[in-house]
Amino acid sequence: MSRADADSLASAVRNAVPEAHVAIQPDTGHWLVQVETSSAGAFTLYDEDDWRWLQPQIVQGIQR
Repeated sequence: MSRADADSLASAVRNAVPEAHVAIQPDTGHWLVQVETSSAGAFTLYDEDDWRWLQPQIVQGIQR
């Protein structure tokens, strides 16, 4: 994804999961978003589809 897309996705993650540590990382010409929480674990998001798929799992992991 582009840097702008990664920034936007990171912002969405921070809004949805305020306690998560979110970092944007370069990946051979693209960007990815690293998400880590103490209760739900660590995830790598390569695009918005990953976030749509993983968001319920991350939120459920935090609520346990």
